[in-house]
Amino acid sequence: TASPEQDLLNLHPADLADRLQRLPADEADALIAQLPPDRAAATLAEVEEENLPALLRQFTPRQLAEYFRRLSPDSAADLLQQLAPARRRDVRAAMPAEVSTDPAST
Repeated sequence: TASPEQDLLNLHPADLADRLQRLPADEADALIAQLPPDRAAATLAEVEEENLPALLRQFTPRQLAEYFRRLSPDSAADLLQQLAPARRRDVRAAMPAEVSTDPAST
């Protein structure tokens, strides 16, 4: 049988985001770190807006840029808006030019 951690990793991103938001911060951080980048990005895109700042704070601008690159421009723009202006600039600077200059990512 699969471990509880493996069961969580097999959940739909929306279900995983729901569970992630109920975990203590250190456990949520560890869970996101275990996910492949595509799954982490999809899961972050499903997190409730009020819970995003705390979750996004744990990542470096380069990590966030990698996750945002894997999302639709609208989803990436939504997540970028959850960051403080200085951090948003750092993340955009870490994004490939074709993503960071997209009008939807402003």
